[in-house]
Amino acid sequence: MALLKETVFWGRVEHEDWTLYLVVHQDGKLCCVTVPGEAFEAVEMWIQRHHPGADLVFDPDATRRCREELLEYLRGERRTFTVPLAAHGTPFQTRVWQTLMQIPYGEVWTYADVARAIGRPTAVRAVAAANGANPVPIVVPCHRVIGSDGSLTGYSGGLYIKARLLELEGHRLWNGKRAVSAGEIAALTSRTRVVPAALREQSDVFDAPGILRD
Repeated sequence: MALLKETVFWGRVEHEDWTLYLVVHQDGKLCCVTVPGEAFEAVEMWIQRHHPGADLVFDPDATRRCREELLEYLRGERRTFTVPLAAHGTPFQTRVWQTLMQIPYGEVWTYADVARAIGRPTAVRAVAAANGANPVPIVVPCHRVIGSDGSLTGYSGGLYIKARLLELEGHRLWNGKRAVSAGEIAALTSRTRVVPAALREQSDVFDAPGILRD
């Protein structure tokens, strides 16, 4: 008896100037989300790597729940996700991703925070690598992880995307002597600092020592 061919479904989310693609396995679990700006080819490459030979089918019904939750988040109407996940990764990566999901909306952790949370306090670089390999960004909020000095550091989708997601969640950005917005792309660098939402009303000046756990 021939085995049934595996099927994965893809969908698209459009919000303002952003387009995201997502992939849902035939078992209903979300397994891939692209960052805004990535072409659909990124989805095809991911499928070839993780589900070689599977049929990739556009199906609005199969992806509806995931699309709706992502769109609600981008509109500022949702703070947590309920969609089931099927992230492909090593045991270490999976542990990091599970820990990222413990970071609440409106909060930021440092890479060192995550390393301590998984019981590997010296594995900061490995945590950063796992963060960058996250296959379901936004849903697994790798954008909520910043440098120990409060800096943006990096993001697989680019600093502009990370900054914009953090702004959506209530944080501010500080670049040298003035506040900047995610829209000021030329002013964003890996050293641009994040003013946590909880501190927005306390000061117009971001001073990293004593503010972030490090």
